[in-house]
Amino acid sequence: MSGAREPGDPHDVLAMVFARPKEALRAARAILAGGRGPYDSSIARQAIGILHREFGDLEAAIAELRQAVRLARRSGSPDREADVLATLGIALVHRGRTRSGLSALDSAAGRASGTTRARVLFRRAGARWILGRHREALDDLGVAAPALRRAGDTVWAARALSLRGHVQLALGGVKDADADFSVAQRMFATTMQEHDSVVAVQNRGVAAFVAGDLPTALALLDEADQGFRRLGTPMPDLVADQCAVMLAAGLAREALEQADAGLRL
Repeated sequence: MSGAREPGDPHDVLAMVFARPKEALRAARAILAGGRGPYDSSIARQAIGILHREFGDLEAAIAELRQAVRLARRSGSPDREADVLATLGIALVHRGRTRSGLSALDSAAGRASGTTRARVLFRRAGARWILGRHREALDDLGVAAPALRRAGDTVWAARALSLRGHVQLALGGVKDADADFSVAQRMFATTMQEHDSVVAVQNRGVAAFVAGDLPTALALLDEADQGFRRLGTPMPDLVADQCAVMLAAGLAREALEQADAGLRL
């Protein structure tokens, strides 16, 4: 999809937010410029909000997502409103507005149905993981992951497994975490979500580090680094992971060089 071509199904914009962020931004702006109705416009605003969030501009993300919620409400679709509310909730939690974020996520879960509700529960599990509420996160994922797999929603099911891996890792279940990350990587490989597939490699590197397997951790994180560079989506948290493993391996000079390169980037 190019910037000059009118986007087709607006949901395609959300599908490529992580895989092809530049194209997603162009497509979202084209939808808004085309004067589409509130439903399509809410998707475009949501996509732009996610991109702002992922690249660190949380205030801009929250502003876009609030507009997306208003548009979704005007569209008359409870599932559309719930989906955007859940995205807003995550952004608010990342911004430190925990109470407002969880309230938005709870409201979203109450409005949604079917696959949309499973996606909302996945996002609420993510917020609970961030806040250290690991058992509550597992409760949400225990509902979301099977529902997404039954629905054949491969991308979101793989994301749910990735998140469950992080929760398992936080609870000390390194083998279970690596198993979830590995399955998620295989699932992502069957989709167009190249970015998420590389994130799964990074996650496996973190699991190897926690398990004390430093050579495997370094190899996997280097593979992830190459993948992100190929996609043009540098990840600051990967630099932190690499530095931590290098320091543990006694590679202080290499860790310093990696940190300097990350700061320049």
